[in-house]
Amino acid sequence: MRFLSPLALAVSVMLGVLVSAIIVLWLAVSQPSLGLDFSIPDGGRGLVIPAVDDPELAALSGARLVAIGAQGEPPIAITGKTLLEEPDKLNDGALIRGFREVQGRIHSLLSNSAVVLYWSRDGREGETTVEVYPTRPVTDLPLGFWAQLVTGAAGVMIGGWIWAQNPKRLSHIFLFLTGIGLQVSAFSAALYSGRELALSARSYEVLAPLNAGGALLFGAGLVGLFLRYPRPLAPAWASWLPLPLLCLPLAREIVVGGGNSVIYLHGPIVVALTAILISLVAQWIVARQDPVSRAALKVIALGVVMGAGGFVVTTTLPALLGLNSHVSQAHSFLLFLLVFGGVALAVRRYRFFDLEQWSYKLMFYIGGALVLILLDAFLVFALSVERQPAFGVALLVVTLGYLPLRDTLKDWVFKGRKDNLPLTHLVRAADGIALTRDRHKQEDLWRDLLQREFSALSVDPATPSGATVALVEDEGAAMIIPAVPPLAEVRLRWKDLGRRLFSSRDAEKAQDIVTILTQMVEARQAFVAGMNEERERITRDMHDNIGIRLTTALSQSDVANKNDLIRETFSDIRKILSHSDNGTPSLGDILADLRVELTGYLDAQGIAFDWPLHDHSDQCPSPGVAHALRSMLRESVHNAARHSGADCVQVGIEIGDADFRVSVSDTGRGHGASGAVEVPSIGEGGNGLANLRRRVADVGGQVAITQHEGQGFTIIATLPFTARYSGNEHSDDAVSRD
Repeated sequence: MRFLSPLALAVSVMLGVLVSAIIVLWLAVSQPSLGLDFSIPDGGRGLVIPAVDDPELAALSGARLVAIGAQGEPPIAITGKTLLEEPDKLNDGALIRGFREVQGRIHSLLSNSAVVLYWSRDGREGETTVEVYPTRPVTDLPLGFWAQLVTGAAGVMIGGWIWAQNPKRLSHIFLFLTGIGLQVSAFSAALYSGRELALSARSYEVLAPLNAGGALLFGAGLVGLFLRYPRPLAPAWASWLPLPLLCLPLAREIVVGGGNSVIYLHGPIVVALTAILISLVAQWIVARQDPVSRAALKVIALGVVMGAGGFVVTTTLPALLGLNSHVSQAHSFLLFLLVFGGVALAVRRYRFFDLEQWSYKLMFYIGGALVLILLDAFLVFALSVERQPAFGVALLVVTLGYLPLRDTLKDWVFKGRKDNLPLTHLVRAADGIALTRDRHKQEDLWRDLLQREFSALSVDPATPSGATVALVEDEGAAMIIPAVPPLAEVRLRWKDLGRRLFSSRDAEKAQDIVTILTQMVEARQAFVAGMNEERERITRDMHDNIGIRLTTALSQSDVANKNDLIRETFSDIRKILSHSDNGTPSLGDILADLRVELTGYLDAQGIAFDWPLHDHSDQCPSPGVAHALRSMLRESVHNAARHSGADCVQVGIEIGDADFRVSVSDTGRGHGASGAVEVPSIGEGGNGLANLRRRVADVGGQVAITQHEGQGFTIIATLPFTARYSGNEHSDDAVSRD
């Protein structure tokens, strides 16, 4: 097997299942057929013949078949036992041999080209000759045949696929043997339980041992599996003992005979189920400190109790008690898929963190179905109620009784679980974390919130994985909580103090908490950023506008002019603090006011001011542009007066259609080189030039600073009439600056 890949092994198993299914289907359709349907009546003799499509056989529609014969041969009586699904239910060797003998005689009659059907209806008896077809159409095979075929094929394919992943692992081997047993039992049962009327006695001699052997192999495989999985309860060699012990009575039956199915089939099945339950209880005790193993046991136990237990209740137990089963054995085979599916998921350890959640949901649905079946059977067999009224009463009880109580039962089952924190508490806790400034305290609050919500044994820092959503790891033993900057990624281990595993529902809940906290943190950061930006704006405005106005006012000898400048300064301060504006004057008015203001300022400094008078545009710049223009001129003139040592400052204005250019030059000493001068970036050097650059750039303008050696600086700003803000700036309507 080491030379075959898992895929090759799995494909080989699938091909084997396909070939065996085709053989079973070929055997089923190779039987002679009358082309009629038969059903067992609730009372009376014979078999019921439902409606017949062939007009020539109209007399048989609704009649009861009481005997079958052929020309020149005595008729054979037909009873309800003729269609008995499972002959082993007779539990008596003589009865089983008698059944097979009658079946063989009927099958011999069907080898003729035509047979005579003896029927009765409404007290009237008759006989009709019917042609016998050499084969049976595929469409004539009953639903029970297909149910058993699908059950057997699905079981062995699931088991084979898991076995192919690790062919040497003992638990995988036992699971595969269990699937093979299910296939052998289901396929053989499909042939004789899906027959039209009869099979040969020889067929039963082959199919009955195969059916019994497959059922016992299924049971022995489960016992061996649970002796080793999820925790080893016995040595590896001991896990093989159930196979010969359970199959020994069947081997004796094949060799010696006797025909008592209680001894070689039903009894060993009950023993196997008991051993399975004992093994599961022992596994539960051994795995009390292992949540992962307990999660596997929960889904296994659910599948065994609902699947195997349901089959025993509906099929095996009635056979042991000599009662007629109200549920078709062919349909009961589907219950084994519950057993096999649960065990396969557990052995494969597929999404353990969700198995518990699925198992509880499945338990309530299957519980309702079992209540319906058992109540229906009780009404039919114990109280002798007719089948249809009994089913209606059972359905009504389940609808009005079980389903409304299902939520109460769920609360009772989950009563030991801790309630999650209400949403309002989560939001309040997340808000407290976001508002906390101390980093260490913030991390402590975050871990406390996660621990309270999930009752994890540990909440530890995790190695950064780049996860963006909450993830369940280690088969549900751990859960990763993504980073929420500035909080780092953390790992939670063992939910509910180690009693349960994390599930996908827990991951969704954790992600909701992360989303809430992220929004709180982002809101806090946005608030702080907005507050800092507003502080910077006020600082720039105070630096660029208020300082020069106060300096100008202090230099005035005329008290009236000084008072006017101080009042205007206070007005500017109010506008800066309230961020308001009462409208923007025209460009000409703005420049005229600035010319008067700056002339007084430079006169007080003893510096000449060269600003020729020109006719300026009546166009009104937007508020942001007007504010940038005032700030640029005030800051440029103020810098020239304080730092350049100039004796003259010149201002020039050039107005275009969509923009205008303002230049400020001084005759100062410069910095010793000629050419372009780099404007400092925001946060570099002094605030003056950086603020100037930012203000002009914010409205979509450009700034250039140059100098000629020994001749001072020239600052040129090109501004649009209408501000062109970037995406993160305010609109003109929202901006109001002086």
